[in-house]
Amino acid sequence: MSIVFAKDENSLKGLTRLAVIVALLILTPGVAYAAVTTSDVPISDGFDYPVGIPTGDGYRHGQTIGGNDGWDFLEDEGSVLHPGEDWNGNGGGDSDLGDPVYAVSNGRIIAATNYGSGWGNIILIEHRLQDGTIVWSNYAHLRDINVVSGNVQRGQQIGTIGKGYNNEYNAHLHFEIRKNNLAPDAWVTGQDKTQIFTNYYDPSDFISSHRPKITTETFDPNTFKIKQEWLFDVTGDIDGWEPHNVEGVKYSVEGGRLFFDPAGSNPWIEKNGLSIDASTAKYVNFEMSSNCPDNIGTVYFTTAESPVYGEDKKVGFTATTGPAWYDYSVSMAQNPLWKGAVTGIRINPANNGIANTNEDTVGFEYIKVE
Repeated sequence: MSIVFAKDENSLKGLTRLAVIVALLILTPGVAYAAVTTSDVPISDGFDYPVGIPTGDGYRHGQTIGGNDGWDFLEDEGSVLHPGEDWNGNGGGDSDLGDPVYAVSNGRIIAATNYGSGWGNIILIEHRLQDGTIVWSNYAHLRDINVVSGNVQRGQQIGTIGKGYNNEYNAHLHFEIRKNNLAPDAWVTGQDKTQIFTNYYDPSDFISSHRPKITTETFDPNTFKIKQEWLFDVTGDIDGWEPHNVEGVKYSVEGGRLFFDPAGSNPWIEKNGLSIDASTAKYVNFEMSSNCPDNIGTVYFTTAESPVYGEDKKVGFTATTGPAWYDYSVSMAQNPLWKGAVTGIRINPANNGIANTNEDTVGFEYIKVE
């Protein structure tokens, strides 16, 4: 149960990378795509799955459902081995048509356009890992393209699941993670696994081994000591909170309030590295102003026992939209997984913001776990 109280008041020149072309890989001609200097590419903070974020909940890949909905990585299509994964909603068929597709990590758009028969709409994103390694994520058969250039953040919606060019297929997302800067519509020929592994990663294996790191601290249950309230009373100091899926200036802290501007769907702010006793701290309380277009708020959490954010560890609340400020008290104890040491808190003020405008600003005056 959530309680709401109304109150009266958000050096190197650019290098053109050459694709590694091996005997059994053919780069299909397509629309030109942008060259990006490595230093322009945001550093990855880890990878989520491209649908059902962050863990792919509600979706599966490479399973034939009611016809040929999709292929798995290296699955034999007959003439070629499939170099990516086809993701479908658990309902199969076209039940996932129009579902959101998300950037799997921080990165920079390389291409976002229609590549015609066999592909339809494609988005190609370049990512820079912590060690400097560059990889590319490729999203194909999209119905809608929501981004065309610039940087994206992990969890930012970039498009929707489609049926390919001229509705060629059952709805699904064709998803690849590449080792080399191939053309967006590059395809394979033949069945040599060695050649595929030269240019492609197994997508789910790669994501599984590059999940966002959640910092936790060793704790004594009798001496929980990590801070449980944040007042944002120091100008410019976000106090360890991290906004996601935001645009423009990432955040501002002024006048005793934290503000950020959502970049589209699924904006959130999170704080990790906590060690809070769930048996005594049962509420997440905060004062918030949300100008987002919907009122569907959610508080997610992680624990020492279950350290990954997911749909199993959340409590919803109804937000009041508009410029006024409201106090919210979200009862976390109603979720049975709220137990032991709480290590992370994530607040989603709404399901959707509005891209390319500052009319959907979200603000927090305080956040407390008590």
